[in-house]
Amino acid sequence: MKPVVSVLLPVYNGEAYLKPAIESVLSQTFGDWELFVGDNASTDGTRDILESYHDPRIRIHRHATNIGLTPNWDFLLQNARGDYACILGADDIFAPEHLERKVELLEKRPDAPYVHGAVRFIDSKGNDLPADDYKCTPVEEKNVTLPRFLKVNFVNVTSMVIRVAALRRHNLSFELRYPLLLDWALNLKLAMLDGPLIYDSQPTVSYRIHPQSVARTTINTFRWPYETARLRVDALMEYPAVWRGIGIDPLAEARSLTKPFWRLAFQQARRGNFANARLAWCFFREFHSSADAFFDFPQYIGVGFQKMVVRKPS
Repeated sequence: MKPVVSVLLPVYNGEAYLKPAIESVLSQTFGDWELFVGDNASTDGTRDILESYHDPRIRIHRHATNIGLTPNWDFLLQNARGDYACILGADDIFAPEHLERKVELLEKRPDAPYVHGAVRFIDSKGNDLPADDYKCTPVEEKNVTLPRFLKVNFVNVTSMVIRVAALRRHNLSFELRYPLLLDWALNLKLAMLDGPLIYDSQPTVSYRIHPQSVARTTINTFRWPYETARLRVDALMEYPAVWRGIGIDPLAEARSLTKPFWRLAFQQARRGNFANARLAWCFFREFHSSADAFFDFPQYIGVGFQKMVVRKPS
């Protein structure tokens, strides 16, 4: 039978935390779910853990080779059978009432593409970490959510339950062009193209931060600032009417987001990272002239440099 909720669990070498993640689904007070696992050709004990469960609501797909994080996530999303879908990281945990609360909220608001909620952050041992507080309200329209999305991804993917019909209606997926921030891109597009967002103020998920997590291993790399700006600029330029409808000039915002990238190009070139430098420079040049960088350069270097290169005529 078709389940109400598809819980999607992508995993690669996740034996350290996988069992608590699965147990948290089995412990749900809402029982009409499927757990669809995408094992991305794990080489540790992941397979043995998965095969130890015999609940008919669990279905497992093991990829023959590692297809990458984003394709694995999207494989699960495109093959979800439920009316609703949610992502559970192999190192995260659902509280027992998570699905029950989120489904109830979505059924009260059929115009909402998804519900998200407060999150408990934990470390590798399950100890509490400081939590984000974005001060969301129970129902938020586009004029509130979209400007906030231009600054930060305030929706934690583990807390989301998505209306699958909204995904299918707009032919949305996890996109390969945003491998680090695939959830932010999907969250933003759903918020742009559909109705209000629903927020549950009660934390019903535990999101684990540990040394091997994607956030920890990528946040200080070049790809992080590039991709965060890239996805926002793409959203602005691909859906200009949506942004103008809430009083935002998409071109002006895109210029503001890309202005710092000549500096990032200069920084990467000095470090010998010429491929990154070229990527940053090309991104800058999509919305600025070379002269914009030239006139900003003295301010970047400092007053001393400016005095050296700007001389009075003799």
